[in-house]
Amino acid sequence: MKKLILLLLLSISFSTFADWRLEERIDDFEETTNYFIFSEHVKPNKPMSWPHDKANAFLYFSCQTKSITMSVTMNNLVNKDDYSGDTRYIDINLKVDGVIHRNVSVEQDFLSDFIQFDKGQTERKLLNAKEVVIQLNHYNQGQRTYSFNMEGLKPLMVNKCSLTEPFTFTSYINSQ
Repeated sequence: MKKLILLLLLSISFSTFADWRLEERIDDFEETTNYFIFSEHVKPNKPMSWPHDKANAFLYFSCQTKSITMSVTMNNLVNKDDYSGDTRYIDINLKVDGVIHRNVSVEQDFLSDFIQFDKGQTERKLLNAKEVVIQLNHYNQGQRTYSFNMEGLKPLMVNKCSLTEPFTFTSYINSQ
């Protein structure tokens, strides 16, 4: 019986980390190494029509910039936005552990499939979350949501991103 309980606990702990994977990227020219932690690929809650019916997304955390970026295979977002040079600032809706945050500003470079959350948003909203749901409108086909299990991200960050302890921002949030 004890072995069965131990096996069950181990399988639960390993499945928690299974949604995220670590990749090491070496830049031979710059002679630098950076670590990225990638989420699993997720599909939108409702499929889009052809030719966009294969849409999917993933998040990744860069240990160098300490920020989260979302890659969406189908961008052409129809959300409120502003431009500054080649950077597009898009307002999206975000649900973090059931709490809705409307008009969260993210950046997107010209012709890019990547939506970047700034470091402050990453630290305050995303890193301590258990679940993040991102809402986007692609190609004017209506709102689609992408749900990400965030558990398993912080343990990889602590072990692989030169962090000595998990990020905790409760004192920062409470002080405002």
